[in-house]
Amino acid sequence: MRGVDDAQAKKLGLLKADGKRKDYPDFKYLSKCNDLSRDDDIAEYKFLIDSFNKLGFTEAEQDAIHRMTAASMHMGEIEFDNSTYDDGKDAKPVSVKNKVPLKLVAELLGLPSAEDLELELVHKGAMDGVSGRTPDKPQNVANTKDSLAKAIFDNMFNWLVAKMNIEILPAELKSGDFSAKEAFGQCTKTVGLLDIFGFENFELN
Repeated sequence: MRGVDDAQAKKLGLLKADGKRKDYPDFKYLSKCNDLSRDDDIAEYKFLIDSFNKLGFTEAEQDAIHRMTAASMHMGEIEFDNSTYDDGKDAKPVSVKNKVPLKLVAELLGLPSAEDLELELVHKGAMDGVSGRTPDKPQNVANTKDSLAKAIFDNMFNWLVAKMNIEILPAELKSGDFSAKEAFGQCTKTVGLLDIFGFENFELN
């Protein structure tokens, strides 16, 4: 939020109506976080981008990381109107109160429309061979929204780990020369870590 330039902040929905930057208290998922120095945050962000570039992350990949992170944050701003829910004969789902974050999340995720995202959030999962969708209970809808935000961020994190592991492979392995796998131990540098709870209390480490 603090490191991106103004153009990127606008693209990611990080600007308020008056043009000022949003900050972590403006997001429900982040509102209870601890604050750090703004200058430190900006310096850390620059270091992050420099690291991405050194590790060979393309502009498209960095853009995707920004969009997925922002989408996870904005997901928490989506609110529902439970009064529209009806589990009776007419079966009507809860509705989204504020369409702005819904539309923004859909755009950041590359979805065809905000309506598609809303449809998935407020209905139970589609079943093979069954036409129509059943409205989900209000509490389930809220849980689905939070779970989706977590899943997006979790999948991105797992992808980052896999991507970094690929980028730091020795050239002979990275190039696809799998015959070099037998010499993996000789051509890679490894660090062994043993983490024991309470190790800091040992007389000798």
